[in-house]
Amino acid sequence: MVKGIRSSVPLEAPAVTVVDLSSQPHWITLLASWQHRQWREAQGVQELSQDVERRDIQSRQTSLQEHLLKQPVPKTLVAEAQGSPVGCISLIHYSIAGDSSSRQHWISNFYVHPDWRNKGIGSRLLDRIEAYSREMGLADIYLYTHDKQAFYRRRGWQLRGKATVEGQHVSILSKLVCQRA
Repeated sequence: MVKGIRSSVPLEAPAVTVVDLSSQPHWITLLASWQHRQWREAQGVQELSQDVERRDIQSRQTSLQEHLLKQPVPKTLVAEAQGSPVGCISLIHYSIAGDSSSRQHWISNFYVHPDWRNKGIGSRLLDRIEAYSREMGLADIYLYTHDKQAFYRRRGWQLRGKATVEGQHVSILSKLVCQRA
């Protein structure tokens, strides 16, 4: 665990560790399928052709391969319990379409498997990616969400505005993670 970081994991939570994806690259296929499922749910997409679904998952796998490189960003952290992944979160470079000035460090691919939700795993992943961002000396990090503003606001994130991403209305939030001198 990163020094000085306390996780808000309830006492009844099973033993969960957070590891860098590069230590478990064989999980990429599973994480890509999680991301695809989450995207489908957010977009309200019920069915896709097998070919479109396969291409999307392959594209996500290719993207996650970049997270294995020994570079600070992109970085994916994975929550692991009982030898299996139960959640993930990424730090990436991102900008909202049409706004080149918005290229910043963003949280992405934040997912906790439904069977493991409400056990503090999401909080632990967010703690770890915030700590990693601080260690990198980043001043602030961003994210957008369709429906989880309350979760982030309780954790010190500030609403920065609204946007439309892939046809969905989202809230943009940021958090100061490191005071620059």
